[in-house]
Amino acid sequence: MGTAMGAPKASIIHVAMTYRRAGSEQVALDLSRLAMRDGHEVTIVVLPLPTLDAMADEARELGARVQRIGPVFGHERNAATNGRDLYRLFKATRPAVVHFHMLWAPLCFEAIVAAWMANVPCRVRTEHNPITELLPCIQASKLRVLDSMVHRLVMVSSENLKKHLKNARRPAAKCSVIPNGITYDGTSTDSAQCYKEQMCKDLQLPSDKIICVMVASLEKRKGVLDFVEAARIAAGGG
Repeated sequence: MGTAMGAPKASIIHVAMTYRRAGSEQVALDLSRLAMRDGHEVTIVVLPLPTLDAMADEARELGARVQRIGPVFGHERNAATNGRDLYRLFKATRPAVVHFHMLWAPLCFEAIVAAWMANVPCRVRTEHNPITELLPCIQASKLRVLDSMVHRLVMVSSENLKKHLKNARRPAAKCSVIPNGITYDGTSTDSAQCYKEQMCKDLQLPSDKIICVMVASLEKRKGVLDFVEAARIAAGGG
């Protein structure tokens, strides 16, 4: 979508249906940064939660516009107000793309309906988590309606896709697998050893030992215990 070849600048909106600053939020920020690097205008919808204030600040530092709309789940949710505010945002901004980042597939019915009613040309949703059990009939029915209102469903892993197809019967023809990318900072291999030694010094770790690191939320589904076991084996624990 770059502008180097003379393509017109696009307006893109990321809608983060999340509740705290973690990996899903980083994906939305990274995509926003790359789009703005290519000359596009980006707006990020961040829920008005204290746990997401840092994300809103980061988005502004990147140069993105920030809209705080919600909450979109919990007892304080007002679906009618959310739908109205999102519809007005989509109509006023006239984005070429709205990208929804979903933690739980049945969440936030009103956001996708608002984009559909505003006739946004390209509506994409990324499912950052699997559906691990068969959805109840009501939730499955609502999800089928939502899926009819988007153009593309993105899953972050092939296993994620399998579980969505099996437990929620997502439309396979609309599904794509795009693993989350990692921004490489360009550290050269020539400086890797010096970098490691300095980091060990800063963290007061032995530089001559194997160091195992896991970057993830400390939740069972992230495989934290598997990492601990793998680290023990890697460190020579048998």
